[in-house]
Amino acid sequence: MTNDTATYKTPAEAIPRLKWQCRRGVKELDIIMSHYLEYSFLDAPASEQKAFRELLQIEDPILFQLVVGKEKSLDAEQNKLLALLRTAIMDRNKKYS
Repeated sequence: MTNDTATYKTPAEAIPRLKWQCRRGVKELDIIMSHYLEYSFLDAPASEQKAFRELLQIEDPILFQLVVGKEKSLDAEQNKLLALLRTAIMDRNKKYS
């Protein structure tokens, strides 16, 4: 797994590249990942930012399974972030029910 944003001095400098990587073939993933990037990424701890960048390297079918909780990552930080993403999805859904 490569870390494309390792060459940036600050997380903010990586945002344009990460926005591009958030564009997914699966619209739901596009929305979820873009929302996290826009509202949470810059305030997140470095370990969570790293986990997010790593998740963006995963192919859509596998990432979707991880996001919906049908699969677990082997990485503990990714699992913590995935749990946060699922919680955010549930909270947004409650707003519209």
